[in-house]
Amino acid sequence: MLPFENQVADHIRESGNHVLYRVTPYFEGDELLARGVLIEAEAVEDKEFRFCVWCYNVQPGIEIDYATGESWIAERVLDSEDEILELVLNKNTKRAHRPDCPSVEEMKEKNREYYSGTLQELKERGYTACGRCHPF
Repeated sequence: MLPFENQVADHIRESGNHVLYRVTPYFEGDELLARGVLIEAEAVEDKEFRFCVWCYNVQPGIEIDYATGESWIAERVLDSEDEILELVLNKNTKRAHRPDCPSVEEMKEKNREYYSGTLQELKERGYTACGRCHPF
């Protein structure tokens, strides 16, 4: 959405002219969060531009529940079984975390282990993915 919003704002700022601008959200059923928006714009005086674009309400790496409005980091898809993961393990809970996960800061130092290895090795050791950061 931002490039289109910027195009409109730049045109108004640079020309002082008017722009007809409309954004229409699209909801499915009773969902609380829009699936996307239709953006329509037309420069009035100089006819410099006109567009009608659809912008999906998505973000790479994020999953969205449109019914509730909740979102979370998507489970990571590994490039291969041999890909080396750099994670922080909680030896007490047997959970694996991304290094920047808030749970790592809350973890007691004695329970913390820095891990570099494959997902297969990690699973063989009995570790599962953190529910906050979804590292795999």
